[in-house]
Amino acid sequence: MNARILILSCLLVLFVISCKRDDSATQITLPDPPGKQYDISWPSLANSPWPMNHRDPQSTGRSKLLGPSAGMLEWNIEISSFAYGGIAVTPDSLVLVSGRITGLTMDGAQRWTALPPGIKPFDEIQTTPIVRDDSVILCASGNGIVYAINPNGSIQWQYATNENIVHVGPNIGLDGTYYCISSQSTLFAINRNGTLKWKLTDPRFFGWSSATLTFSPDGQTLYVPGLTVGFCAIDISSRSVKWTFGYGPDILTIAPIVDCVGNIYFLGKDSSTAGKPSLFSLRPDGSIRWAYVHGNKDVLEEGSDPTIDVSGNIYFAGDTLYSVDYEGHFRWKLGFGIGQHCWLSLVCDANSTVYLSIFGSGGYTEMAAGSDGNILWNTLFNTSRYLLNTSPAILSGNRIIMQGQKNAQVYKWR
Repeated sequence: MNARILILSCLLVLFVISCKRDDSATQITLPDPPGKQYDISWPSLANSPWPMNHRDPQSTGRSKLLGPSAGMLEWNIEISSFAYGGIAVTPDSLVLVSGRITGLTMDGAQRWTALPPGIKPFDEIQTTPIVRDDSVILCASGNGIVYAINPNGSIQWQYATNENIVHVGPNIGLDGTYYCISSQSTLFAINRNGTLKWKLTDPRFFGWSSATLTFSPDGQTLYVPGLTVGFCAIDISSRSVKWTFGYGPDILTIAPIVDCVGNIYFLGKDSSTAGKPSLFSLRPDGSIRWAYVHGNKDVLEEGSDPTIDVSGNIYFAGDTLYSVDYEGHFRWKLGFGIGQHCWLSLVCDANSTVYLSIFGSGGYTEMAAGSDGNILWNTLFNTSRYLLNTSPAILSGNRIIMQGQKNAQVYKWR
């Protein structure tokens, strides 16, 4: 009897195991929904939560981390520099601010400053730093010097372009080549060792303070802001302009962003929409995928760089925050009120919460908006000092840090 029970028990166990194997074998993996975004692997960049302007070479402004939930200013400090650039962060959590290029700890203590005191303001670092895979920091100054700075703040090498480099967003190629553009409309490609790889001058290139360079996911096309056109697509292998799109800027040049399959999103004007202010989605060959005509000139004249969330929704702002889905359909908009403008670049976190700074007569309002358009928090802080067009950085611990453009201030929010 016991033997029969033992045999039956063994058969039952085998049956259960076989059923489990069959269940696992028939599990269905659902495809990602349209627009699902993922980060592009970029081996030349440091493994950091925010290694460059807009976080990545595609200028998405999207973090894997969660941002502030309270909307409280944790600290602000003054640094001895004047700068246009945004924030970058090293793998060991050192916060890099432009100007004299200063490394700050997470509690705001100054660890080092790379450039000497007394340097003329225009000769300081105007670009957002880029942290390379070996933790070397790449940046450029207003008088055209490209620097490679060691993690301890010492200068490894420098290269003189003999032109002026003042724009907020340089970029880095897959092989570590540093790309920046001068105000004299020259695009420079600098090797990892500090030698000139190549340069290309074109009167259509726009290289002033708000300009940002953006890479395609395969690293073969660099999108350069335009002076007489919206932007130019550069083939970095042939070192030539492949195509251009749109009209030149009105006042600001707003960075194009690129999604994980290579679609380009651009705020500007084009003859295809009768010159009306629009958000365009272009295919990698430059053809129009769709256009959303918002008609708001404030977005182009007073607006900020857009961001794209993990679902492929695009957010952009001027006097109003807009959300458009992956297929170009309007989702919602949120007005800020008379005389209120968003000048700081938009960023979003892993929950698709969008963070923005709004400037008006009462000072700045820092705001968090959910993906559904609801305001999660907004905090007024009284300052008339500028925070124009620099990109904040989302850090670990639900923090955001930003740099004042002309007031030598750094702000950390939680």
